[in-house]
Amino acid sequence: MEKYNRIRRQPEKLPENEIRVRRDNRIGKYLRRANDILTGKVENTDNTIVIKAVANAMENAVKLAELIKHRVKGLYQLNTINNIEIADEWEPLEEGLDHLVFKKISTMLTIVLSKNPLNKSEVGY
Repeated sequence: MEKYNRIRRQPEKLPENEIRVRRDNRIGKYLRRANDILTGKVENTDNTIVIKAVANAMENAVKLAELIKHRVKGLYQLNTINNIEIADEWEPLEEGLDHLVFKKISTMLTIVLSKNPLNKSEVGY
């Protein structure tokens, strides 16, 4: 792989109420962000938080959701688990080599916490 350079993906613009949890980060900053959303410091959020985590970060997402529910009483929760495809692209540093794309399918956990009632018929309510 020393003959290739990894292409960095452009960070996408997240909705104001979405928190993407990583494995390596501490959850304190996520907890402050969630508190700002639920207390109205962040506009256009509709009193709803969407927490997303992939693979090894799912444990931190669950911890974050439990801490938020402990601090803010009366929240409704909806959990969904689905698969996403993640692609890593590599460009060659030397002429004559192919452009490489490695794709992997990973599990993603989505937790929706809301002050407003959610659909009780959804799986994961």
